[in-house]
Amino acid sequence: MPRKKMTSGKIWTIIVNYRAENTLGKCLASLRTEKVIVVNNSKLQLKTQKDKTKIKVIQNKRNVGFAKAVNQGMREAINQGAEAVFLLNPDARIISGSLGDLLKEKAEIVGAVIEDKSGWDYGGAVDWQWGRTEHRKATRRQSDKATKIDFVSGCAMLIKKAVWKKIGFLDERFFLYYEDVDYCLRAQQAGFKIGLCPQVKVFHQLKKVEERPWRQNWQLIKSRWLFLRKYRFNLRAYFHWLVLAGKILLK
Repeated sequence: MPRKKMTSGKIWTIIVNYRAENTLGKCLASLRTEKVIVVNNSKLQLKTQKDKTKIKVIQNKRNVGFAKAVNQGMREAINQGAEAVFLLNPDARIISGSLGDLLKEKAEIVGAVIEDKSGWDYGGAVDWQWGRTEHRKATRRQSDKATKIDFVSGCAMLIKKAVWKKIGFLDERFFLYYEDVDYCLRAQQAGFKIGLCPQVKVFHQLKKVEERPWRQNWQLIKSRWLFLRKYRFNLRAYFHWLVLAGKILLK
């Protein structure tokens, strides 16, 4: 029996907003879909653009974290019959390609190529010796997909239905950071593939560590600790975490 072809109309985009109202408008404008769910972790009420994009807003009373907010959006999308969900950060926007291009990839979790201040991000790998994650970076656009990647960034990540039906949702113990790495690793353990779609490019206004609020960097330290414990890394990895945590806290 031939496999039913999935259309881009079955994709729901999920955006988690937290104090990103200044960039959210450009993010929404870059989408070519009416199926958008904004999970608002900010107290500030959002105004939807009735004439352009139909947006469903899930308003939280407090900041519940990225993973939990994504799960709220995913459950709503599933209730609406989604065949895939696309996670997009509110401070990011699509600059080329479409969600349909992501669907054409054979992998069950597909990332876009992400441009930020440091160059182009082509997914990442886990350093199992030191317990750190490393992003494939380039200073110019590439089309190489041969190098194996362990994860793609939750900044611009497409997740197909088969994945959440088998492994469920994001681990909500990760308040912020590492939830995307963890989800990709769990998906691979369940037999799914992680891929990259070079046709889809996203610009991300990523802040450097020294530019972030201290609470955000504290979440990075906590999430990495949880990641190390969950995957039972060696003592070398814990030592590296201690050094990194010290540097971040001193900054």
